[in-house]
Amino acid sequence: MKTVNRYFVTLFFLLISFHAPGSEVIPECVEGRAGPYATIALLTKKAELSDADFYAYWRDIHGMLATRIPGFWSYRQYHLDGELTTLRRVPMDDNKSIESIQGFADVSFCSEEAIMGLVASPQAELIKHDEQNVFASSYLYAVSPGDSQTLMTDAPLAELAKDESGYALVMLLAKGEDETLDAFNVSLNTTLKGLPVSCPTLQRLRMNAFQPYNAAAWPAPGVNHRPSQVMHASIEFQFPDRKTALECLSHTDQFSLSAKGVQTRLQLVYVAGRRYAMVVDGRISEIGLRGLPALELIQRVGADNQRSSAVLEAVFGKAAQ
Repeated sequence: MKTVNRYFVTLFFLLISFHAPGSEVIPECVEGRAGPYATIALLTKKAELSDADFYAYWRDIHGMLATRIPGFWSYRQYHLDGELTTLRRVPMDDNKSIESIQGFADVSFCSEEAIMGLVASPQAELIKHDEQNVFASSYLYAVSPGDSQTLMTDAPLAELAKDESGYALVMLLAKGEDETLDAFNVSLNTTLKGLPVSCPTLQRLRMNAFQPYNAAAWPAPGVNHRPSQVMHASIEFQFPDRKTALECLSHTDQFSLSAKGVQTRLQLVYVAGRRYAMVVDGRISEIGLRGLPALELIQRVGADNQRSSAVLEAVFGKAAQ
């Protein structure tokens, strides 16, 4: 465990020194937005679990435990409804089978000190040992300040789980075999900056450029940590509906194609059927505290008193503060 902790601490301090030399200031957390540091998790469910059991356990048992890890500024779960294979792009000479995922998690932090909760807290240890109950694989990618960007949004994080009218997608990208990571990131940023103009119906756009993957960074027992395809970025989109999403992304080849002479990138796109804001602005949300079934029951009954700060603090103590 000490070796793993040392890896995380070294990794994030290297990121800080690289992205904030001299007098450069690390961005601060802003209410309604994700923090400057992030960890992205790509998750695959155990084959013997039904989709319903997997998503319920991840949200209402595993996810509720994860909200107790200190230091989270935001934590969102994306329950994926499968891949849009019409938008898949695979290198011509890539013979690997495509490894699908069922879950995508986006956790953000305000500082390197806050990241230590994920590195070495008792709650994080409990989470690692709980993963084997539902996950066949979990791949965690670190994202440094400046590489985690919400470029466009029409609603704060807390509203994402309430508004199901939008059509949300998660795109995963791997750079071309002959492409440098710097060239990949420059190309991706250029494409994203022009996307609101070429896709005027776009409602939300968030990008995470990943740091190099390390399979030993998150040693959850009984779970695979070695992906078939190492990814280099994720993009979150929201459109009004499926039709406008396909119209935009079907004609945007710059995500999957890089400079002339460089191998085509790998591109996978998933439908985010449900999104849950488990931690918002450093505080655990009602879903993160109670779980969705209990919250929906309270809403159906009209028991508004159960949602007051006094009741939440009486039941959940410091976690509700």
